[in-house]
Order: sequence, then structure tokens, then C-alpha cells
Amino acid sequence: MRRLELPLELPSLRMILVVTIVLLVALGMGPSILVLHLGFRELAIFTLAILMGLLIFIPSKSVMRLGFVLWILTFALGWRTIHLTSNLNIHPAEVLAVLLFVAVLARSIVSRSNLDLSLPIPILLLMVFSILGVFTALARGTALDLILQEFKIFAVLVPSYYVVKWLVVTRKDWERAALLTVPVAVYVSGLGLMDYFAPNLSQAISGDPSVVALYQAESYGAAPAFARVGFIFYGNFMAGFLIFMFFGLSVYFFLQSFRKNAVAQAITGFALLVEVAGMYLSGYRGLWYAVGAFLVAYAVVQRRAWLVVGVAIVSLPVLPAQFRDRFQSLFNLQYADSSQFDRIFRATQAFKLMIQSPLTGVGWAGSGYVHSDLIQIGANLGIPALMVFVLWILNLIWQMFRLGQQRRWASGYAGALLATLCGLMLVFAGEGLIVWQQMMIPVWFLLAMCYKLIELDDKETEPIVSPVPEIASDM
Repeated sequence: MRRLELPLELPSLRMILVVTIVLLVALGMGPSILVLHLGFRELAIFTLAILMGLLIFIPSKSVMRLGFVLWILTFALGWRTIHLTSNLNIHPAEVLAVLLFVAVLARSIVSRSNLDLSLPIPILLLMVFSILGVFTALARGTALDLILQEFKIFAVLVPSYYVVKWLVVTRKDWERAALLTVPVAVYVSGLGLMDYFAPNLSQAISGDPSVVALYQAESYGAAPAFARVGFIFYGNFMAGFLIFMFFGLSVYFFLQSFRKNAVAQAITGFALLVEVAGMYLSGYRGLWYAVGAFLVAYAVVQRRAWLVVGVAIVSLPVLPAQFRDRFQSLFNLQYADSSQFDRIFRATQAFKLMIQSPLTGVGWAGSGYVHSDLIQIGANLGIPALMVFVLWILNLIWQMFRLGQQRRWASGYAGALLATLCGLMLVFAGEGLIVWQQMMIPVWFLLAMCYKLIELDDKETEPIVSPVPEIASDM
């Protein structure tokens, strides 16, 4: 009788090494938690370090896909940073962006494949101004760690752009990356709702029972205080701006769900309600104005968006008086608070610096925390840098508008991104994001996604070839 033999594939040395390391780490984690009293923050950082190590030692196609997904998910980590000095810290999102960039670049060199290394002219110009800002700051005697902290936030724009450019290869890749932003926004919004409805749980999870989950925003007038959530596990009120960055894509998926089934409508509708609640409870007036600008811009290019606008208008009378008083405080000083006047003072001082040094500015960290990104860019890097930044965003808004007017697969996404960018312009004018890498890396991601959407739409009828054959396509 003939003996049946099944093919047996021996595990590779790399696989054995990986499995061995994973087993050793798993065996060591239990005792380490007890002995070293490791908390959630330390465990999260440790886990990220292991995953980032995989990108260095095993830069395979599947690991690259995992790394890209993980990069988007790290946007939700907020103020979970590692401090190198009191003024200099790093965030997992910027580390992953650099590692993914280096891994793809190294992989292409090993495989002798060509990568598209071109950069849009506005990004190139901004990098030039950013480098000049370092020398200007050094000449003024600014502390090196302060300079590096602000400079690297702009510098990470380059690897962030390339990561999206190289790893988002097909329409399917783009849509999956866009869809991943929804759970990120919902998760962060949920943290705010937890602060409001279960503050004791928020305190317990954060590991600090003394931290305050709800803050009372007092006004100078007779208006009642507005209860803001602190997003204490995320780390800051500014979580509301992260939610807004991905709110537009959530609206798009909600409107698209009407073409599907009731389950999709329920899921996307619930996600949208949670995000709206999170932005509302963050208490930022500038964010509320940005949402208004978003709705108007979106309704211009997408008729279905009028449904969302109608719901928003109908909901206004239902909102409490605290919201209306706080909303109008920018125009009616009767309801103003101390932060309002403090921001005006900071913006005025930074504007004076910009006028005094219009060409080069005063360098990184020269104007402090202005609370107006546009004025801060002008004060730190000069008016030419400010003009490049503004024209760059306006150009992308125009391109998204043109694409949103067409009837193509990318048009709906373009409309959502157009509206998001319009709202972000208001945010840049009156809020302070550019000193926080955890805020700006998601912005760089969105801008890179705009470029990739245009590119994929242009190549819709052409076969798309991966720039790195072993890395691409299915994410």
C-alpha cells in the first residue's frame, strides 16, 4: 500500500525567533506588573514599543499594514506622551510615522524598487521656513528643547505625508483608512461622555482619584456656568478638536448608510450622536463655530448634507441656556470669561512680534502659546511662512471643492474633507493646536489623505502599481 505523506513546512528561523520573544515577553509581563507596579500608561507604552520594534526587525507587508492601522489608532492616545525633558516630549504617533517612513524606505532600497519621493511645493516651502525658524530661535537664545519641541511638530509633516502616499495604494486602502478614523473619534468622544455621566469611573481609570472630570466655565455676567468635561483619560479638553477632524468622514458614512440597511444607519447614526455630544461637552466656542462652518460648507457641495443642517437647526432650541450664552460670548461681552480676554492679549502680543520681524519671525517658541495658530506661525516664522500655510490650505479646499462637484466615487469624500478644512481654518484662526504634536499629526494625516484622494481619483481608470511591491495594497 502506498503511504500517504502530507507536505510539512518547517518554520523559518525568523518565525521561531518571533514566537520565542513573544512567549518570553508574555511570561515576564505578569511578575513585572506586580513587582514594578506598572499601570495602564506604562503597559500601553511597552506594547507600542514591542509593535514598533516589529517594524524595524520584520518590515513585511502584513507588518506594514498593521503599523499603518496602529498609527491611525494612536491618534486617540492624546496626552500619553513620553517626556525627555520638561519641555520636550515625544508621542507614539510621531514615532510610528518616522518608523513607517524609514521601514518603507529601507524596504525599497533592499528590493531595488523606486519610490516617489516628490513633495508638494507648499510642504517643501514650509520645511524651509521651519529650518530657518530653528536658526532664528538659536540666534535669539531660545532654549534648545523648546525649539525642538515646536520644530519637530512641523518636521513630522514630511514622514506623515509619505506614509499615506506610499501605504495607501488603492481606493480600498483609502476608504479603509478613512473608516478607521470613525472608531477613533467615537472612542475619544466616549471618554468625554464617561467624564460627564460617570466621573468616578473616569477618575478610577485615570489612576488619579483627585483629578477633576467636570469643570465649571464661569462668565463675568449673570449667565450660569457651563459644565465642561476634561477628557481626563485623553488628557485635555482639546480632545474635541480631534473629534472634529474626523467628524466630517463620520457624517459622510452616516449619509451613505441610507443606501444600505437599518443596521448601518443605526451604527453610523449612533457614532455621529456620540461625536456631537463629545464636541459639545468639550465647551470650546471656537469648535462650535467650526462645526457651523462645516455644515454650511458641506451643504454647498452635497445636497444630502442639508439633512444634517436641518437636524442641527431643529436641535438648537432644545439646547440649554448655558450653551446659547457661551456661544454668543464672543460677540456679547456680557457673557465673556477671563480666557477670552487672555486670548486677545496673547494674540495682540504675538501680532506685534510678527510686525516687528515680518520676514523671519522670532523663531520657534519665540511667541509662547498664542492660542491662534495663524498668528503664531506668522510670529514665529514670518509673514511669508504664514502666507504659504494659508494658501496651502485654501488650495486644498479649492481642489476638494472641484472634486466634490463631480459625480465620482471620490466626490462624497471630497465634500466631507472640504467642509472639515473650512472648519479647521476657523480653528487655526482662534485656537492653539500647532504646539501639540498629538493635535497636528492627525491634521497632517488629513491633508495627506486629501492629496491621495486626488491622485487615486485621477488614476481611477488606470492600473495602480504599488511603489513597493512587497508592502502594498490590501491594508
